[in-house]
Amino acid sequence: MLKKAILFMAMGLLGCQQKQIHFMVQNSTDTNFDSIIIQGLGNLHFNQLKKRTATFGIMDYSESKTSTDGGYKITLFENENNKVMHFGYYSNGIPTCTSYRIEILKDTIQVEEIAE
Repeated sequence: MLKKAILFMAMGLLGCQQKQIHFMVQNSTDTNFDSIIIQGLGNLHFNQLKKRTATFGIMDYSESKTSTDGGYKITLFENENNKVMHFGYYSNGIPTCTSYRIEILKDTIQVEEIAE
């Protein structure tokens, strides 16, 4: 897990110069998710996240024409059940941070902004 954390932080440092937001999603449950979608300044789609695993993704917002304020939304899909949570913030189309660590727990989703 330490290697993954170091890789995640390195990706975040590289993303500072580009219009990218890095996401690490950790599934700390015994549930396999069919897919996960993160929306905000762009869209990020993970096809599957198995129980007790983690994945990384980059949201490229270089094509975004948004110049307003807003936030992000994560949707977890498991069979016919969906779980939605809103988090984070961007102002005038500019994110407040370039990396997020998201941990899916049994009864909640924890989101941590990684400052760089």
